[in-house]
Amino acid sequence: MPKNDRYIPSFKWMGNATNGYCIYDNNQLIAELHTGENSKINDNVLAYQPISLHNLKLTPVGETMIAKNEICGPLCLSWRKHLIFDMAIEELSVDDSDPQRLKMYIKARDIAMLKNQPGYMDYKPNNFKEETYLELSYDHKLRSYVYDIRTALFVSKGREEFILAHDKGGLEFGDILPAGADDYFPPKGNKRYTHIIYKSHNNRLYNRPQNKHLGPDKWNIFYAPDGFAIFGVEQIGNPTVEFLDKSGSVVYSAICWAMYDLHFKYKKHLTEKLILSGKPLTMHYRFYSTDAQTAAELFDESVADPVFDDPMVRAPVFRLNEVNEFTPSQEYERPSDEWFWLCTDPHCYWDWQIGFERSGSLSIDRNSERTEPFPYADEIKQFEFTSDGSKSSQWLFNRLDGKISYSIKVIVRTSDVVGDVFIALQYKSSNNRCYPPIISEKTLTGDNDWTEITLTSSCPDREKCSYACLFLTLAGKGKCWFDCLTITAL
Repeated sequence: MPKNDRYIPSFKWMGNATNGYCIYDNNQLIAELHTGENSKINDNVLAYQPISLHNLKLTPVGETMIAKNEICGPLCLSWRKHLIFDMAIEELSVDDSDPQRLKMYIKARDIAMLKNQPGYMDYKPNNFKEETYLELSYDHKLRSYVYDIRTALFVSKGREEFILAHDKGGLEFGDILPAGADDYFPPKGNKRYTHIIYKSHNNRLYNRPQNKHLGPDKWNIFYAPDGFAIFGVEQIGNPTVEFLDKSGSVVYSAICWAMYDLHFKYKKHLTEKLILSGKPLTMHYRFYSTDAQTAAELFDESVADPVFDDPMVRAPVFRLNEVNEFTPSQEYERPSDEWFWLCTDPHCYWDWQIGFERSGSLSIDRNSERTEPFPYADEIKQFEFTSDGSKSSQWLFNRLDGKISYSIKVIVRTSDVVGDVFIALQYKSSNNRCYPPIISEKTLTGDNDWTEITLTSSCPDREKCSYACLFLTLAGKGKCWFDCLTITAL
């Protein structure tokens, strides 16, 4: 790109409902409009896609910067309810008469609801409608396309309580997953963006590293009214969301601990207040690329988010074929694709004082409620063996290769246990079938000093199994500690 940046865009809208819609710039495809049709993930799961722009480019040169065909990570042009409702476009109009400024208007409404949602039998169409205005231009100073988005969500009268019942922590209007952000499983070392840099509600610049830790460092990002969030820092460009008209004051974000996409939601108390008063939820933001030099300067100006002072952030990662001593870790401070342990309910916590040989262990206390653990822990129901928390609690690691067998041993201590403490392994097939759990022969009850428990698994079907999940379980009441765990791949 020349230094004086004389680039002149020429936007053109092409396609139709049969062959698909596309946006071109000087004969180069820069975005595709997905109209929200159902998408088959596998034989058992049918996902609703949001109305969104896919295969998105933010600059005229270089590669696509938004992940191709991602269900959860394109630039959303409809409020992201596709995990609950199916949206249909009622009106679509595009004005490309000015080749340097393309304008789009979309009006949509809900027409269906996923059958696995609570209240499915009470569903009626037309619970809400949404209107979205998109204006696409090119900014010579940024050297980037700018997608300016104004959107509004209107709830139908009489359906306020129904919609709020499906408001999972704030209605979501955006979810950004740049290409190269995700290095899922097994990690290949290809992660492109290392940090989220954002302007906080106190007007400070903070950064949070991208890693697979599920804890306080992944949620509750609050913005200044004119705040922004940047995926950084990359020479190819840095996807940026900037809030306009003081709309940052009504937004909070969470970072996906698994895929690194950044979710944008309306604050829950404002969502309820506006919906119950009959007012729409409105949002105005723009999406573009920040150049590498500017992004690097902002990163240097930023500081580590104060959330890292939370003791639950110090969680250690999982190591295969090594002894896992659950001592406080510094892994949270840096970008990483190592996988951390997960807990299934608030009875699980990190005990930094008690351990087998050194301080630190995974503990479960079912005699008292804990306030320390992850607020969203009770939503982690990834395998059938995980309970509702009424009879058992467990720590789990859910990213073992499901095509092999394992030898497992762990040192366990118990106190006043009424019930059983044990370990279990469960395999999961590619079509989401969960095989019966394999439970350790030895279980502990009552009071026990540090005792070794072992388990050897055999893969039930090497062709069909995808993942295996290890559970450290207290079924009943009491307290227990797990330490010095080793999983050896056979």
